[in-house]
This record gives sequence, structure tokens and C-alpha cells, in this order.
Amino acid sequence: MYKKSFEVGTKNINSGSWYKSFPLIIQLFIKDKNYKEALDYFKKADAYPPNTAIDIFYLSQTRASLYEKIGNNVLAEKFYLEMARNAENMMSTRTSRNVVIGYSQVSLFYAKTGKPDKAKFYADKILDISKKTNQTFNIQELDLSLFKIDSLKGDYLSAIGHYQNYNKVNDSLYNVSKNREIEELKIQYETLKKEDNIKTLEMQSKLQQSKLHRSRLLINLSIGSILLLVVIIGLLYNSYKVKQRNNKELMIKENEISQQNIKLQHLLEDKEWLIKEIHHRVKNNLQTVISLLNSQSAYIDNDLALSTIKNSQHRIHAMSLIHQKLYMSENISTINMPIYINELIEYLKDSFNLKQNIRFKINIDEIELDVSQAIPLGLIINEAVTNSIKYAFPDNSQGIISVSLITKDTDHYLLTISDNGTGITLNPDKKTKNSFGMSLIKGLSDDLDGKFSIENSNGTLLQLSFEKNEQSQKHTI
Repeated sequence: MYKKSFEVGTKNINSGSWYKSFPLIIQLFIKDKNYKEALDYFKKADAYPPNTAIDIFYLSQTRASLYEKIGNNVLAEKFYLEMARNAENMMSTRTSRNVVIGYSQVSLFYAKTGKPDKAKFYADKILDISKKTNQTFNIQELDLSLFKIDSLKGDYLSAIGHYQNYNKVNDSLYNVSKNREIEELKIQYETLKKEDNIKTLEMQSKLQQSKLHRSRLLINLSIGSILLLVVIIGLLYNSYKVKQRNNKELMIKENEISQQNIKLQHLLEDKEWLIKEIHHRVKNNLQTVISLLNSQSAYIDNDLALSTIKNSQHRIHAMSLIHQKLYMSENISTINMPIYINELIEYLKDSFNLKQNIRFKINIDEIELDVSQAIPLGLIINEAVTNSIKYAFPDNSQGIISVSLITKDTDHYLLTISDNGTGITLNPDKKTKNSFGMSLIKGLSDDLDGKFSIENSNGTLLQLSFEKNEQSQKHTI
């Protein structure tokens, strides 16, 4: 019938959504594992290419499913991505479920091929659609994909939850199928019962003269009813015993899962303790290095060497301060930047024994950053502020150093460090005293994938624009 629909549609291409018959034909070939016939039938698509977003979506979805079945993941990925692109063009309340099913298939494909980040990307798209449309989608492929994603990432507790949801959907589909079969049996039973009643009436009309025969018939019917009642009681009792057994097995499984959850919680607590201990030891080791450098400086008379050692101590302290914060904080994954930067500035003020000639203006938004970004950012602030203290205000002249870290938009930040001093030499061919520090700042800016700029604007103005990295956005413990 699908083939007939397709053939009629090719004679009148503008007749409507006849093109949906074509992917349905291919899906039946896939269901019967006739992959070669399915590939051959796709050649018809070249003669009658789809011209609407929804038809392109269905065709791409069917192609991707076929190539995934035959093990050609490269072409499968190509057509899944084509389907996902067309899904954005056909998104509406009426087609949202079709789009969700498509995204679920893409997510499950990436989960099966060991690409959890890409699988999570399309799973998140489904959650966004659910929020925007205020709908709940119980898709088998989605829960199975989320189960595989969490398993690959080691989040076994969440994986167990998604696997339970997957089983619930399977069980509900199984129950729907069984209920349909029971209803069909009821209809057959009622039909047979009516036919028996008709036959009984016919027999009664023919055998009205024979009371004995009628009595025997009534007895037979009574016996049959009793036997049927016994059978029904037996079936109900058997169903009750099966349900009891299933409940007992379910309770055992729930206890096992509960014990596993307790073990996972203990492992998580041990992991947090070990990470804190590592940060504590790293902080102590860095403090030891600072002390060694301080002891070494007592035997050096060269001013340049002493200044180099002092700068190294400041840089090491900037890193040590981060590990100290992580050790002392309940949150061992991110650094509170307002507290960290204020303490770093106070340390530099004490180190240089600043008097009242240099004042600081500090403006830091409430920002939490991962260690991988907090360390280079702290080193940049250390270098820039140190350069301003040492070179911007000669002869103890009055001045102001401003440090700000603000949020421009979601996960996009701007660091600004400025002073109203003598300014900086921007000639790249001429080496200055702080040329190493400037090279270090540029290198650290590259590590942050940021946009770095420095200019003379009534002093020195340094700006760094960067984004919160993906690890900071997703890292939770």
C-alpha cells in the first residue's frame, strides 16, 4: 500500500505529503533486514528529491538509520547531522515530537559510538524543547542514550536512574501490547459466547418436546460454567503468586541498588578528601619553594637576580593561594574570584611595602572559575600589578591602580588592569625591563583563548576578554 501511495504521488507531485510513503517503505525493508533492497530503493529519491523541510527530515532520518544498521557509521553520522539541521527548520508544536525522536536517535548513535559529549549535546536539545513546549517526552532512545552517556563519564548513579526510566518505558509499551491482546481475546470470547447462545436457542426451539434433553443441556452448561469459574480462579491465584514473587525480587533489587548508592557516596567522600589533601600538599610544596628562594636571595648581591627571584616568589604565591583556597573551601572544583583577587592584591601591597602614594580600586563581580582558568588569570594579574607598582610611578609619585573583572554576558568575562602612571613602551623591537612579564601575560592569555590588548591611555591600560571554558561550565562534584 505504501508503494501504491508513492507511485500515485509521483504522478501528481504537488498533491500533498505523499512523500512520507517513501521513507516508510524503506523502514519496512530495514525491519525485514532487506538492506540491499533498501539501498536500491533509495535511488528513486534522486528522481523525486524532497522539496519540504519535513520530507528532507524524514528522508535523512531513514538514510541514517539504514547506514547505522549496516555498520557504516560515517554515512550514518552524515545523514543524522543533515536530519538535525532540517529539524531546526521544521520545529513547531505539531512536529516537536518528531524532532525529539530524531534528536534521540542522534544522541543514542553518538552514545553507542563512544562520543558522550556529542550525545549530551543533542540530549540537551531535547530538554530545551521540553521546556519551551511545556511537554514531557518519554522516548526510549533518549533514556538509553543518557544511560550510556553517564556510564561513559562515570556518573553511575545518574546512569542507574536513566536505565530505570528506560525499563519503565519498555514495560509500559509491553503492557499496552498485552492489554490490546486481552481486549482482542475478550471480543473473540464475546463473539463465541453469542454464537453459542444462538446455537442454544436453536437447539431449544428444536428440542422443545424433549424436557430430558433440555435438562441435560442445562446441566452441561452449568458444569461448563463451574469449570470456567475454576479456571478463572486458578488464573487469578497464579497471577497473585507471580505478582508476589515479582514484588519480592523488586525489593531485593532495590536493596542492592541502595547498598550500591551508599558505596558510591563513600567513594565520592573519599575522592573529595583525597583531592583536598592533594591541594594542601601542593600548597605546602609551593610555600617550600618560596622559602627556598627567599633563603637563596640572602646570598645574592646582584639586584637583577634579586628582582627575578622576588618576581618568581610572587608568581608561585599566586598559584599557592589558589590551592590554599581549594583546600579550605567546601567547593573543591572552582575558585571564588573576588576573594582570591583581593587577597592577591593585599599580598602584593605587603610584599612591596607600599605607602599611601599608590592606591587601588578593585571591582570584581561574583565569578566562580575552574582552576585551569583561575591560575593563569591570577598570574596575569600578578604580572600586570607588579609592573605597575615597579615602573608606573617613579620617584614615589602618587598614582592609582585599577583592577576589575566583570561579566559581559553569559560565561563571557572582561579583565581590565590600568594605572595613571608613565605608561609602557609598546615598541616590540626594544627590550624593556618588564619584557619577560609581558611575554608571560601574552602566553597566559593564549592559554585562556582570550583576546589580549595593551595600550597607553593616560597610563597603561591592559584588557583581556575571555570565555568560561567548557570544563568550568560542566564540572560538578
